[in-house]
Amino acid sequence: MTIKRIAIVIELAVGYREDVIRGLLRFIGTRPDWLYQGCELKKEELHALRKWRPDGIIVGYHDQSVGRLLCGFSLPTIDVFNWFDLADATRVGVDDIEVGKLAAEFLLQRGFRHLAIIGETSANFARERRDGFIAALKAADLSCHRIGEVARPTVSWSVAFRTTPDKMLRKWLRELPKPVGIFAIDDDWALTLSELCNQEEIRVPEDVAILGVDNEELLCQMSRPPLSSIDTGAERVGWEAAGALARLLEGEKVPNPFLLSPMRVVERQSTDIFAIEDQEVLTAIRFIQANAHLGISVTEVLRAVPTRRRTLEHRFRALLGRSILEEIQRSRVIRARNLLATTDIKLSLVAQRSGFGSAGRLCRVFRQVTGETPANFRRKGLV
Repeated sequence: MTIKRIAIVIELAVGYREDVIRGLLRFIGTRPDWLYQGCELKKEELHALRKWRPDGIIVGYHDQSVGRLLCGFSLPTIDVFNWFDLADATRVGVDDIEVGKLAAEFLLQRGFRHLAIIGETSANFARERRDGFIAALKAADLSCHRIGEVARPTVSWSVAFRTTPDKMLRKWLRELPKPVGIFAIDDDWALTLSELCNQEEIRVPEDVAILGVDNEELLCQMSRPPLSSIDTGAERVGWEAAGALARLLEGEKVPNPFLLSPMRVVERQSTDIFAIEDQEVLTAIRFIQANAHLGISVTEVLRAVPTRRRTLEHRFRALLGRSILEEIQRSRVIRARNLLATTDIKLSLVAQRSGFGSAGRLCRVFRQVTGETPANFRRKGLV
């Protein structure tokens, strides 16, 4: 058996990087012919790594010097971040344009017509998330409130983090039209925004709804209230990155970039609101959310909101861009996605618990709404 030496040049840290490394190690555990060595982006460690003579490298860093420091290796290299262009590397990661589009879709479905984005644009992933978000809003004939380039926040327990003023950011936040849905390009930014809202006595989510990215549990729970966030499937990124490196080492071709769709929006209190003034439509939405999994029809919704069907349908489409039945189906698909992502129960039981009645109907509607089958969606999260 020929041993392959794999270098993992990623800083060990909690959150996204921890999950990526967990996925890498799960894949490596299936390959008895692989040895791995962790390494941080330090000259002395990279010097020792050269002596170890790896066969392939998986790298994830936001330091521009990574390209210069690794150029002497001339080995198959996988980039699992998307901060900047890394020459001669194959990028494996989440599709950041799709992340931005998913964020816009989620906030639009909540009824927001004032939308904003925050986060620096010096990194590739941030620009792509911004571009996807703005493109989705443009398709809905809406504009996006943006702030100029701002420095990346440093998340800390310290009092300094919670009290350091940023006059430009505070002014921008105060002057945004309310209610507003804000897409933060990652959870660091979402937590910073949440803290500033608390300091400025801006209500979350009543005035400002906040959606982050990466679903870093610790950061999301540090916020008051807890943050909603897009699950990018970081562990899946690690698994697929190691698999891509295996194919490169065997002489096969790998798409570059090799992109994965974001998994889902994990909803918490920071977006637990609908920006809708029409009380009858809002009552109908709340009723659907609470009962869609019970197999309700439009008839049951009309009993809960006694008004003419044609009138309510018209107001639904005017405010949300979808029908009452489409809202019921959307709520069921959201519940099904959560069950598929967090359990291993059979499709028939997923269908029963999400209100579809049968696995066949679940598959048909799920594909219509998401563009993929439930089995494929689950497979992406379990690799």
